[in-house]
Amino acid sequence: MDKELLFVYGTLRRGFVNPVRIKMEENAVFHGVAVMQGQLFEIHHYPGAVLSDNPDDMVHGEVYIIRDQHTLFSILDEYEESSADFPTPQEYARKEVIITLENGKKVQAWTYLYNWNLHKKTRIHSGDYLKNRNDS
Repeated sequence: MDKELLFVYGTLRRGFVNPVRIKMEENAVFHGVAVMQGQLFEIHHYPGAVLSDNPDDMVHGEVYIIRDQHTLFSILDEYEESSADFPTPQEYARKEVIITLENGKKVQAWTYLYNWNLHKKTRIHSGDYLKNRNDS
């Protein structure tokens, strides 16, 4: 797949009512579910993911094919407080990561990784924020 991809794992997933998610879907097309090697934490009624070296640590999410990268990242950088409008270090950093698609194929995708201290943050061991919210 040579298209630019976006991996979302929190409040931008289907199943959440979010006006930014609606704008995201105007600039990206749902492609399927995927996982990223990482750990997921509850921040403040929203999650934050960080990369992990442990192959057992997985963050579950969705992958989107980006239609309009400039518009999409303008919207999401503001939402994720990772634009230059926010003091450094920003809460999230947009990074390219390797994700695994449902069919097992590994591809690169953009995502927003949590960029602040995780001290006193609760880990979501399932790695699935949607499941965690539904189980609460």
